[in-house]
Amino acid sequence: MNRLWIFWCMVMMFAGCATSGNPSVNNEAVTKKVIAGKTTKAEVTQLLGAPNLTYESHEQGKAVEIWSYAFSSLESNPALYIPIVGLLALTSDDAIASHTKGLSVSFNEQGTVQRLARINYDSQTGGE
Repeated sequence: MNRLWIFWCMVMMFAGCATSGNPSVNNEAVTKKVIAGKTTKAEVTQLLGAPNLTYESHEQGKAVEIWSYAFSSLESNPALYIPIVGLLALTSDDAIASHTKGLSVSFNEQGTVQRLARINYDSQTGGE
């Protein structure tokens, strides 16, 4: 009986979390090392790894390469997984929380960071 209780506690602890993307983006100490006008593509790759998305744009007639990184996490209230109680927990304001961080890095033709764009987005689902 004691082992079953421990098993269910472990299931409840891990059932409500999911992550996706590049965890380096979630580390502000790492992303602050990317500096416009100084950091190169090789250094960005060393700090953050491979980008989630790359594309090319043109600004003032010059090619600009853009690398995008993202990290998302989703947390759900463990009470959602308890029969009947889960229906009540779904109406709470903290039923499901999501957190997303993104970083877009633009490189000039010399391969140096030209511009950075950061995004932070948090949302709560549940309740009304």
